[in-house]
Amino acid sequence: MKPTGGILVTGASTGIGRASALALAERDFRVFAGVRSEAAAAELDALHERIAPVSLDVGRGEQIDAALATVREQLDGRPLWGLMNNAGVFNAAPLEFLPLDELRRLLEVNVVGALAVTQAFLPLLRRARGRVVLTGSVSGILTTPMVGGYCLTKAALESMADALRQELRGFGIGV
Repeated sequence: MKPTGGILVTGASTGIGRASALALAERDFRVFAGVRSEAAAAELDALHERIAPVSLDVGRGEQIDAALATVREQLDGRPLWGLMNNAGVFNAAPLEFLPLDELRRLLEVNVVGALAVTQAFLPLLRRARGRVVLTGSVSGILTTPMVGGYCLTKAALESMADALRQELRGFGIGV
C-alpha cells in the first residue's frame, strides 16, 4: 500500500534537502519542498511528479503561514507524516569579528525558523502522530574555530530537538 500523506522538507533547493525530497518522493510520499526561489521551484517540480514546491523562507512568518495553508489544502484531509527542518545558512568567521547582525541571521534561520515551522505544522503532525526531523551537524557537538556562529546555532538545534522529543513523546510524535 502506498503512503497517501505528505512530508514537508524545508531548504529543499539544494544539498541534503533536495536529496531527501527526491528520496522521499521515490518512496511514494507526497513531498512539499520548501524553496525560496521560483527557479528552484521549477527545477524541483520537473524533478519528480510527487514533489510539490512550496514557497517558504523560514525567516518570514507570512510565508510559513502561506505554506501551512497550501500544504493543508493539498493534503485535503490526508495526514502530514513528517516535517524535515533542513533550511539553514552558514557563515565562516571568527566570533571576534562576526557582525552581530550576521549572528542574528544565523540564529533566525537555523534555530528560530526551525521552531517557527515546527510550531505552525504541529497540529497537522499531531493528527497523524507524525515525526519531526531537524537537520543538525557535528558542529552542534564539536565546535571548531572560524565557524563559531554556525556551531552555536547547531548546538541550539540539538537542545531544541531534545526538548521537543520529550515534550511531544506523549502525543506520539517522534523527534
